[in-house]
Amino acid sequence: MRLGEGLVLSIVLFCVFLLQETTSDKDPGGCKPCPTDIVCPKPTKRRCELKRRPCGCCDECALKRRAKCNYKTVPCDSKLTCVNNHGYGLKEIPFDLPDFEGVCRLRAWNGDYSIKAKMVRNFERVIRKSNGK
Repeated sequence: MRLGEGLVLSIVLFCVFLLQETTSDKDPGGCKPCPTDIVCPKPTKRRCELKRRPCGCCDECALKRRAKCNYKTVPCDSKLTCVNNHGYGLKEIPFDLPDFEGVCRLRAWNGDYSIKAKMVRNFERVIRKSNGK
């Protein structure tokens, strides 16, 4: 096998790994439809921005400043961003980022959590697995 073929094979295997990671059991594979007879409770606060949890059927009050946020919680208020401990922020956290946890803040100091950051994280995971760690 020539050097160029080895590089192409490595890239293909890495892409296959990324595909498996995004379709793992952490991803619920879509939301179940809401029951037609559901009775949603009224929000407990009078003045709040109404949002829904991912796959939620009922409106709830959006999270306020300094509230903990992750992929299972109601999103932060529209003026806020969920910022993790590395300083990256997301307005809404997708299911394929179950380890993204943060606090609702006015802004992220390292910018938005990007696809690039996710790819680097997945690549580091591949390296750790291949090294047996």
